[in-house]
Amino acid sequence: MLAFVLVAVTAASWGWQRGIVRAAPVEVREEGWKRVKDEYPLASANQPPVSFSSATAEAVARANPFSPTRRVVPRPISEGTGTEEGWEETGEFLTPRLIYRGQIRVGQSLRAIMEDAATKKTHFLEVGQEVMGFKVLDMTQRQVIVWNFKTQEEVVVPLVSSTRFEREETAPP
Repeated sequence: MLAFVLVAVTAASWGWQRGIVRAAPVEVREEGWKRVKDEYPLASANQPPVSFSSATAEAVARANPFSPTRRVVPRPISEGTGTEEGWEETGEFLTPRLIYRGQIRVGQSLRAIMEDAATKKTHFLEVGQEVMGFKVLDMTQRQVIVWNFKTQEEVVVPLVSSTRFEREETAPP
């Protein structure tokens, strides 16, 4: 019986190898480089270089992603002051409006899904973590309790269902 199985396996593998050897090779089409060059042309040397105003260059140089004033609210400047941008930094920071979206389990830790409505950034926070001037003190399925460092008080952020939030956003003012 063992000999029969060995003969059958050997015959099957030999037939499989012969099928591969005799099979017609698969033709690989060449990439249509002409089409790619037509759809994505390279910049020609005859085009003038892109130039930026000095105000733009200064704004790029000042753009520090680690600066604590990166969320400063701009205030319109009255006309006739001579500034090009028309905005001035007032030193007033945006007050984050936290929205509690729910919980998620990552490994063994439970995290709250918190969204800053002003910037539309989502944060996944554990108890004890700090973000945007708040520290997560406790969380349940229905609410998150955070400590506001600015006002030195506890703030209860209730769970907001996605359908209720969508109605709030789409409701006419």
